[in-house]
Amino acid sequence: MKKLAFTLLAIAIVVIACVDNPSSNNNNSAAPADTTPAAPVDNSPYAAGKGVYQRTCIICHQPDGTGMEGTYPPLSKSDYLLANKSRAILQVLKGSSTPLTVNGKKYTGVMPPQSNLKDEEVADVLNYVTHNFDNNAYSVTVADVKAVKDSVENADKNSPYAAGKSIYEAKCASCHQADGSANRTACPPLAGSDYLLSNKKRAIKQIVSGTSEEITVKGTKYNGTMPAMTMSDEDVAAVLSYITHSFGNKGYTVTADDVKAAK
Repeated sequence: MKKLAFTLLAIAIVVIACVDNPSSNNNNSAAPADTTPAAPVDNSPYAAGKGVYQRTCIICHQPDGTGMEGTYPPLSKSDYLLANKSRAILQVLKGSSTPLTVNGKKYTGVMPPQSNLKDEEVADVLNYVTHNFDNNAYSVTVADVKAVKDSVENADKNSPYAAGKSIYEAKCASCHQADGSANRTACPPLAGSDYLLSNKKRAIKQIVSGTSEEITVKGTKYNGTMPAMTMSDEDVAAVLSYITHSFGNKGYTVTADDVKAAK
């Protein structure tokens, strides 16, 4: 009887061990299913624009669209942004170096042109901005973007400064940037430059002869060397007139006679 009881006890122990450790019975059993929830998919109509914003705009305007005090304006509840669709499109395309006022406060930061964006991306990012950050404003279509681009191109062709713009793009933009902001310690900005706009004769001479002297523009010192430009008097006049009437500047006009007199 004792022998039978011992045998039954041993069998029970083996059965319990197999139940507790099923892998001992089946070494090829499947691993437990992964129950980690999948990342949510953003199916909102502004998902594409959010992606563009995160790649292109977030550093200056911040994740919540509040910007940086005094430098980069807020997009959240921005009276400036929401007041003019065409202007918003233009500033994404061409950038802006003009100080502006948003919700009663001044901002002086330079926005570079986003020339790398496709028309669809410009529309997407503006739609994201105008429907987020507590905004509920206009929608932008690809047709809207193309219309603004066409308008700019036509204006450029018919502008009295078209010739000067071509010279600027060929000879000046590599240092002073397409929007006149420069953004470097050696090369001064042309946008809103008190130094440039205060003295026509000096500006002409510096283009004709170059300069290596240290200059101060809007309180900042610049010590780069500007090489002399080999151009006709007409070209010097054209490029200076373009600069003094672009980048938010409203300055003097230069003629070929002015150039001859300054030499």
